[in-house]
Amino acid sequence: MKREGTLTIVYLNHGRPGEPKYNVGFSDYASREVATTQREIVTENELKKYLTEQVKVHLDSVDVVLRQLKAAGSAAIFHLILTDEELKATGLR
Repeated sequence: MKREGTLTIVYLNHGRPGEPKYNVGFSDYASREVATTQREIVTENELKKYLTEQVKVHLDSVDVVLRQLKAAGSAAIFHLILTDEELKATGLR
């Protein structure tokens, strides 16, 4: 089944020294559940690889997300469509 939702990324240690850590979660628009499964990713390169290779986000959109994370500490990708299988494979379900 296809799920449409928002992928939210939070830069956990934004503005602090150390290796970047990110929290990634997917909220399904049709679900009544508020909680989402979240995944922690360490380093910007791993986040970029995860978004492009596993979640299949276009590289241009990933670059925008990375800029937003550096500026504000969080970013979101709206109206992302993932199948149940993709959600499991990416660790988001």
